[in-house]
Amino acid sequence: MKNIVLVLSALVFVTLTQAQNSWTISYGKKTMLKKVTENRQKNIVNISQASLKTNAKLTIQLFGADTANNVTLMANLDNGNNVKEWEYSGKLLIIPAAELKTLFGKNSKLEFFYRSIPKDPAIAAVVRIRPVHICNVTLK
Repeated sequence: MKNIVLVLSALVFVTLTQAQNSWTISYGKKTMLKKVTENRQKNIVNISQASLKTNAKLTIQLFGADTANNVTLMANLDNGNNVKEWEYSGKLLIIPAAELKTLFGKNSKLEFFYRSIPKDPAIAAVVRIRPVHICNVTLK
């Protein structure tokens, strides 16, 4: 009896941990954050000012995002109301270094978020949406 309870609880635990959304952030050929969850203090990607002049690309890949919903990736440009948005199609979101440079503008920090909204307008009207913090990208 104890073995059955242990096996069932282990199965539930594994299922719950794998069902959590996670993502991978890469810049250039280097993976900066791998399969992480929401954490504003730890999810920081540092890139150099010189790397913005290269062909490097910031790549964001979401795991566990419900593609039955409209998933939008957002960058908070000036820690205020200025936001750039991209529709996420279930593949990679790739932002070239040249576009990153324009997104940074005079700032040295970008905050990336995503939100998932049901495609059915009736359901979307009653669901409360909270943007999920992906990472902060800072210039060094």
